[in-house]
Amino acid sequence: RSDGTAKTICFTGKMPEKRSYYEKMAQRAGYEPADSVTSSLTLLVAADPGENSSKLTKARKLGIRILSLQEWLSEQNPATETVQDLPPGQPDLFGF
Repeated sequence: RSDGTAKTICFTGKMPEKRSYYEKMAQRAGYEPADSVTSSLTLLVAADPGENSSKLTKARKLGIRILSLQEWLSEQNPATETVQDLPPGQPDLFGF
């Protein structure tokens, strides 16, 4: 899309999977992956949002939304629960 309305996303930091894995996930969610932070970027996903990398510093300066990888992944799949998310004492699938 060249009309300027495409949602763009950039990933930064050391992530558990290859960057291409997250970029494909982002494309399925309607994002266009970008390699750098520019004023037209929609979202920066950081392995560690507390870092002071050049991408994070630039995104903060430009007012671009920044999410941790974990936050972004939970937005992509809000219905997923891990065992750790269950309240204490909650039986699992097998009643333990």
